[in-house]
Amino acid sequence: MVNLRTDLRQRIRAHLSTATSDFPRFPSFPSSYRKEESDGYGAAPGLHTYRITDTHGYQRRVHLRVDPDGSGVLFRDVTDVIHLNVTATEIAHLALEGVPQDRARRQLRRTYGKSVSSGQLDGDLASIYDLVGAMTDPGDACPTCALPELPRADLFSTPVHAPYKVDLAVTYGCNNECPHCYNEPTHYPMASLSKEHWFEVVDRLHELGVPHLIFTGGEATLHPDLPEIIAHADRLGHVVGLNSNGRRMAHQPYVAELAAAGLNHVQITLGSSRPAIHDAMMGARAFDQTVRGIRNAVDSPLHTITNTTLMQANKNHAEEIIEFLYDLGIRTFAMNGMIYSGGGFGNGTAIPEAEMPALLIRVRDKADDLGMRFLWYTPTEYCRMSPVELELGAKRCNAGEYSLCIEPNGDVLPCQSYYVAAGNILRDPWEEIWQGALFRSFRDRVEDPRWAGLPEKCWECPDLPLCGGGCRIEREARDGHRIAEHGHGGGCAGCSGSCGTGKSASDSPFTADIELTLLPTGFVPPAGQVNSPVRGSGVMVVQ
Repeated sequence: MVNLRTDLRQRIRAHLSTATSDFPRFPSFPSSYRKEESDGYGAAPGLHTYRITDTHGYQRRVHLRVDPDGSGVLFRDVTDVIHLNVTATEIAHLALEGVPQDRARRQLRRTYGKSVSSGQLDGDLASIYDLVGAMTDPGDACPTCALPELPRADLFSTPVHAPYKVDLAVTYGCNNECPHCYNEPTHYPMASLSKEHWFEVVDRLHELGVPHLIFTGGEATLHPDLPEIIAHADRLGHVVGLNSNGRRMAHQPYVAELAAAGLNHVQITLGSSRPAIHDAMMGARAFDQTVRGIRNAVDSPLHTITNTTLMQANKNHAEEIIEFLYDLGIRTFAMNGMIYSGGGFGNGTAIPEAEMPALLIRVRDKADDLGMRFLWYTPTEYCRMSPVELELGAKRCNAGEYSLCIEPNGDVLPCQSYYVAAGNILRDPWEEIWQGALFRSFRDRVEDPRWAGLPEKCWECPDLPLCGGGCRIEREARDGHRIAEHGHGGGCAGCSGSCGTGKSASDSPFTADIELTLLPTGFVPPAGQVNSPVRGSGVMVVQ
């Protein structure tokens, strides 16, 4: 008899593991792309971006991130990822630059001399060129699914020097008042950096090799400089996303402005297909605007998905919500459970974990019936609820490792609902932030779970590499601890599609204090423009 749990775990690992780089074979790479920057043959550290236009006019982006040690990561549309060793990175860079193979062979021969045989050099060169050909193929086929005899690493096992994605919380102002909002009220008045400082933030992330930026909040569309900041990120070659409640996107010219600025994708929050329930969940009469925003986004060039927090108010009509989204033109949707920070801490409207599996099976099956893609965001302890056994795919908190968040003032958080800063992106050296105890506690929780603060049951658990101990915020909330009060805990940025949790800058993982820095020259969301005594919008609400 097959052990279902083991079998599913192996299937997930086989399907989702990341390639560690040797030399797969693919057809030769096409010439229908242009390089945005050129620095000769050398693979200089940083982010190298290539734009590819397919026969339908759709633009893809391929990034080669070269790390300081010379190794690299190859991304296609920031979804397909292959890790490369130093030699493979050098060859991939030559291929992406359009250097002919015979010319590349001569250069590599000069570089490596007789230390490598002609047969090995020719084989490796052809294989990496073929790999780049697959990654730059403008077709819809998965470029990594058919890699033959390519060494693979277990999912989540490859160390990284910088995240793949950063959430930019450009403001905590919002025109909704969701009672369950994960933002901590003490952060609502935090001033935002000036436009020029946000440009510097984006520049810094580009230097670090981060290919994917998502603007969030609060409500990011309330920041008056958002289109210009998006345009700056697009000029540098980043894939740019937006998380929004959709209300400003009810104004079609604004959607067009965002798309023209270079926005690639948007995720809009919908609480319910029933107006009264949605409005109650959002704390505002927002349903009509949000739905118009979804329609406008679907009708635009933007790749559009939605997210829904599953709560007591909407659990009994989850299938109805999915059908409603389908009728709006949505084909990919996400859902998450309660995020236990801010208004989510101690919130009685959360669905008990014991009830969640049956609900998720209903959601999964309805999505399958309609041919939709369902993304489950919330990381859980696999011993309590395994997304693998529910056939939802492997899910683990990515905070402080593959993703992080930058607050409106530039402070760097492990994720956007874990309110302990590891430093400031504009003031502090990156290595102090990245190698500090706070971020290492997230990255090292599999190798040293005891030091990272995981409970004893996790230390020898075979599922730990996939599970990662679940969401630290949720685990701490079960014990009655709140991050804003105790300076410890953990987080899940579930509504952004990246969950995360964090060793602090001190010797102990859980002793960092929250620091609020209000910059007098930055954008401060003014209060009084919406019906909220605590959260200003910064922009008049579109009627």
